[in-house]
Amino acid sequence: MTEYDVYKTPEADLGDGTIDKPDLQFFPTSQKKLLILFISTFGIYAVYWFYKNWHLQQARMEQKITPALRALFYIFFTHSLFRRIETAAVEKNISMSWSANTLATVFVLLTIISKILDKISGKSDVLGVADVAGILILFVIVYPLYKIQELVNRINDDEEGLLNCGFSFYNIVFIGMGSAVWILVAIGFSGYLE
Repeated sequence: MTEYDVYKTPEADLGDGTIDKPDLQFFPTSQKKLLILFISTFGIYAVYWFYKNWHLQQARMEQKITPALRALFYIFFTHSLFRRIETAAVEKNISMSWSANTLATVFVLLTIISKILDKISGKSDVLGVADVAGILILFVIVYPLYKIQELVNRINDDEEGLLNCGFSFYNIVFIGMGSAVWILVAIGFSGYLE
């Protein structure tokens, strides 16, 4: 019989929510989690997503790379990462509904359009078409990442994304902060509509 200390503080793993699996080629995450974190952080989650993928790819590359820089400037490295994902899928005989090049091009173009809309809307204190379009495009930008993550999960032999489907403490903090900003955006829009 083991002795149980009722006064002992409970222990919990507050890691990043991933389950360790050796030899992952790409960052595992469920598509649902990707959507929630991308939307709630207004797209900032993409930087983390790119960093994690490049970090895993670094060991598989002959040249030395800096994953953090590739993540910060992801718009310039989207095509190369998506091509690496597509190559890994072909090697595993995994079929794709979209080409990686098409998904990367759509993602990059939508990101550029989003940045232009942000600049236009930042020059005016009045809520306008650029503001509304900037918010709406966020929901479209995530689609290429969603589709490529589906392929990544198949490459990782984890179609449901169970290796990283839970929300860590930090995920919840960012979702909470993002939700607060979304509430402020909704209040701003409702005030404009009155």
